Amino acid sequence: MSTTASPITLTSAEVASILHVTPTALARWRAEGRGPRWARTGDRKGRVIYRSADVDAWLDARAQGGETR
Repeated sequence: MSTTASPITLTSAEVASILHVTPTALARWRAEGRGPRWARTGDRKGRVIYRSADVDAWLDARAQGGETR
C-alpha cells in the first residue's frame, strides 16, 4: 500500500470561484496558455481538472506587496 497522498484536484468551476473569475474567463485563459496549470482526464473530451498546488503556485507567482512567507 502506498503512503503517498493523492494530489487534491479542483474542477474548473471551483478554480474560477477561488480566482473570482467566470468559468468562461478560465476557459479562455486555458486556450491562450495563461492561468494555472491544468490537466484533462481521459481523452480530449475529458474533464478539465486543476491540482490545488498548481493553483496556489500560480497565485504565489503573482503576489505583490506585503510580507513574503
